[in-house]
Amino acid sequence: MDKFKSNSVTDLQKYLRQRGVTYANTRKAELVDLCRYAAELNIEVDPDGLVEDRSEVLDAKLCVHGNTLVNPQLIAGTYDLSKIPRVSIFDIYNYLLGYDEFTHSTLRDYHKLEGYTMFRDGYVIDLTSASYDSPDYVALKGQVRPRVKDKDPLTKRKYYQCWLVITSEGCIHSAFWENLLMRAFSCK
Repeated sequence: MDKFKSNSVTDLQKYLRQRGVTYANTRKAELVDLCRYAAELNIEVDPDGLVEDRSEVLDAKLCVHGNTLVNPQLIAGTYDLSKIPRVSIFDIYNYLLGYDEFTHSTLRDYHKLEGYTMFRDGYVIDLTSASYDSPDYVALKGQVRPRVKDKDPLTKRKYYQCWLVITSEGCIHSAFWENLLMRAFSCK
């Protein structure tokens, strides 16, 4: 039996609010779905309401041998994706296995993960590549539309930012998804 279906709307909203998940103007069935996603992604309770310290997280993601790469969002992008090395599902799989929140069993059904379904359903738009001074790294940038409304109810932004920093060999160095339902992954 679904543990969220029997909860009241107030209880569902409290569960989501504690985890930093937005839910404004959402019906009970959608609240239940959001709670399921939050539970599936194992989003922890954040007592101070901050999902993460942005500058600290970004610095950690962009560290390379003691130096910090420029945030891909600050680099002009181009729609020419030919400089992006080939990245396979296995590269993504291996990258994600380095984090406690992902295991072989959770990644076996990768096509059910929120990021995959949002890409498949057309929420990821405006893919561009950004080159660094170093030929060893390139970034793939994109924007993600909020799933619930035209704008995020909390931030009032029309898009979330996302990026991958990829090595010239096609390995993922780091990734960032600016979305409350998706967790950002720090650099290894």
